[in-house]
Amino acid sequence: MKAKRRRLPADQAQAAILDAAERQLAAQGPDGIRLQELADDLGISHPAILHHFGNRAGLVRAVVKRALGRLQDELMGLLAQRADPQVAATLLGRVFQVLRDGNHARTLAWLYLSRGETSGDPIGHGEQMRRVAELVHGMRNQRRRSPAEFRDTLYTVALADLAVFGLAICEPALRRAGVETDPFLSWLTDRLVEHLDG
Repeated sequence: MKAKRRRLPADQAQAAILDAAERQLAAQGPDGIRLQELADDLGISHPAILHHFGNRAGLVRAVVKRALGRLQDELMGLLAQRADPQVAATLLGRVFQVLRDGNHARTLAWLYLSRGETSGDPIGHGEQMRRVAELVHGMRNQRRRSPAEFRDTLYTVALADLAVFGLAICEPALRRAGVETDPFLSWLTDRLVEHLDG
C-alpha cells in the first residue's frame, strides 16, 4: 500500500528510510531490500533514497553500520560497568542475537563479498573490534600481576567475533552437526574468560 507522498527534513527522512530498510533486511535479507518498495511504503520518491544513500549498496551499508554502531555502544556500556564472566556471556549472546535476528551477519558477508566494495571494511568493523579489544585489554591488565600482550587480547576478541559471526550465519548447519547455540556460546565464553584470566 502506497503511503501519501510527504517531504521530511533530511535527518528525519534518513532515519525513516533506515528504519524501513532495517525491517526489510530483517525479514528478507540483503537481497530483499527494494528501493521502490521502500519509497512507496514511506511516501517518498525513489530518487530521495538515492539522494541520501547513493545506491542500494550504500543504503544496506548504512543500515548495518547504524545497527552495529548501536550494538557497540551497548557492549561498551556493559563492559564499562563491570568485567566478569556473566557480562562476557551476555555480550556474546547479545552480539549473536543482533547478527542473527536482524540478518546483519548475512548482510555483512554480502557487503564484504560484494563486487565493487573497495575498502575491504565497508562499515568500520575493524575499528569497532579494536575499540572493544582495547577496553577488554585495559580491564584484563587491571586484574593481572604482569601485563598481558595486547596482540593476545586482540586475537582473542577477533576469535570471539569470528565465532559469533560464523554461528549467526551457519546456525542451522551447526545445529544439524549437534552444535546447539546456547551451550556453544556458554562453552565459548568459558574458554575466552579462562584464557583472558590466565
